Amino acid sequence: MNKLKILALSHSSANGGAELALKSLIESTSGMIDWSIIYPSANREASLKINGLSQAYYIALPWWCYEGYEIPSVNKNKLKHNIEAVRKIAKEYDIFLTNTLTIPWLAYISTELQKPHLWYVHEYGNIDHKLKFLLDYEPSLTEINNTSTKVLTISNNMKKHLSSVIPPEKISIIHQAIDLETYTNIPIKRYKKSIEIDDITISTIAALRPSKGQHILIEAVHNLQKRGSNTPKIIIRGPNADSQYVDHLLKLSRLVKGVDIKVGFVDPAQIILASDVVFVGSENEALGRGTLEALASGRLVLGSDTGATSALLAAGRGILFDINNLVSLEKSISILPKTLLLNKPEIARKFVIDTYSTFAQKNDFMDIIENLSTKSRATIVTIQDLVDKYDEVNNSQIIKNKIIQIASKSLKYIK
Repeated sequence: MNKLKILALSHSSANGGAELALKSLIESTSGMIDWSIIYPSANREASLKINGLSQAYYIALPWWCYEGYEIPSVNKNKLKHNIEAVRKIAKEYDIFLTNTLTIPWLAYISTELQKPHLWYVHEYGNIDHKLKFLLDYEPSLTEINNTSTKVLTISNNMKKHLSSVIPPEKISIIHQAIDLETYTNIPIKRYKKSIEIDDITISTIAALRPSKGQHILIEAVHNLQKRGSNTPKIIIRGPNADSQYVDHLLKLSRLVKGVDIKVGFVDPAQIILASDVVFVGSENEALGRGTLEALASGRLVLGSDTGATSALLAAGRGILFDINNLVSLEKSISILPKTLLLNKPEIARKFVIDTYSTFAQKNDFMDIIENLSTKSRATIVTIQDLVDKYDEVNNSQIIKNKIIQIASKSLKYIK
């Protein structure tokens, strides 16, 4: 019997959470499925090595959303050429999977071909990354629904969020699998007697952006120091960063003893190994891969009471602080010596092993594949509508910028 052929569109060729989820999904199911990937870039140096991958295509494809105030310019002729290249490739496959919220082109092509399509959503988009969409946010979710046979996501929090637009019965949770072999082999730290707070190391590993909350950790420790308390050492690592935010963190760190900040390649396992506590200060975490890796490693996690973090740390698996109350974080840090003595890391480790293994991911995914509907689908907008939308949004932004410039000059003249 021939294997099913699935063509996946990756978010990128980097090693972020969505990309690692796709890697583990491919590797765990390659015995049953013939997988190929489109990387949305002409750069052929994919950093992730994926075992069991049949074919990789490199085709530059723009996002249908953007960060900041100005949408990047898009060469429409080149985009149409690249969409046609995807369309030609797609005809050879049985099922499609879009592994990113940000790139819609394979989803639309799957609808043209009336072949099953799975949209695997790993992030909120609006409340975590502040993305702006060509169609606006809710209409984009509507189109995700319209172009999908099934919508997959990574947590109950994400399912609840998407259900505001997409029918909940159409959404299935496929938990991301983490590298259990690496993280469960990190020895659990035992604290048989009292530990001084200045012997504790807190680490945090995430993109250095305001939404990830590294600044509040430094601010809380600074406040404790001002009151004469001893404080823990802090390790801050980010694989990528907002340069202005890094400058802000470095300025803050000069006020506090024992803060180590670095940007660039990160081996999370090595950082966790050197830590007693892992801090997760994100405002709205869709899953919390870093939280899961820390829990699997037997480390105490100090996390914000928002998003998926609050669910992962429930039932005594970690400690939560009120993200809107810095005093709550200060108190949680000050009692870490006592909390570490009382912590039961085996409970948290077992929870991760039971829920976030490649075995569980594979079984959940294959159940969905075997029960896919063949119901026809139709979209509200077309591929051409989307291509034209880049010009419309760009022209609107140009007009806004001119109005701002004229208003600024008028104010100067009045002054």
